[in-house]
Amino acid sequence: MSNYLLLFITVFVASCAQLLLKKGIVDVGGIYLTGDIINEILKIFKTPYIILGIFIYGIAMILTLLSLSRVELGVFALFTSLSYVIILAASYIFFNEAITIHKALGAILIIAGVYIILN
Repeated sequence: MSNYLLLFITVFVASCAQLLLKKGIVDVGGIYLTGDIINEILKIFKTPYIILGIFIYGIAMILTLLSLSRVELGVFALFTSLSYVIILAASYIFFNEAITIHKALGAILIIAGVYIILN
C-alpha cells in the first residue's frame, strides 16, 4: 500500500470517528458538567454512536502510528489537515452546518497545500 493511500485512510477513519462522536453528542442533547457530573459522564458512555466513535478512534490511532512509521512528521501533519475538508463537507451533509466563504477558502488552501506536497 502506498504511504499516501495509508495517510488518506488514516485521515478518513479519524474523520468518521469525529462524525460519530458529534452524532452521539447531538443525540444525548449535549454535555453539561454542572450538577450531577457522574450522570452526565454515564450518559455519554451509554450512547452507541459515542461508543462506536471511540472504537473507531482507536483504529485511527493504530493507523496513525503505522503512518508515522512510514512518513515524515511534517508530511503527516499536513495530510491530517485534510480531515478539516472531510469534516466540512460531511457536517454540511449530515448536520446541515453552513459552509461559509472563509471555510471554503480554507479548505481550498488545504487541498492546494497537500497537492503541492504530493508533487
